Amino acid sequence: MNRLVDPKEIIDSLNKCYLDYADWPITSNGAAIMNAFKYHMESDAGLRLTIAPETDKLGRYGFGVKKIEVVDDDLYLVWTLKWA
Repeated sequence: MNRLVDPKEIIDSLNKCYLDYADWPITSNGAAIMNAFKYHMESDAGLRLTIAPETDKLGRYGFGVKKIEVVDDDLYLVWTLKWA
């Protein structure tokens, strides 16, 4: 079984990584972008993300990270050093 990471511990690093990732297709919808980001995080950071759509109290649409599993400790270590 893979170990779990509390999303609150690395949310700042995840946000920085998401905003810096420059290859997002301009015409993609939010779900397509999140699927691409989930694949990117698993292949480059060794993290499997469980992401769900949600809205804030102002009615704005977005995504929230519900669960993070470390599937590759070496990739996760390198990613943590890069984005911390």
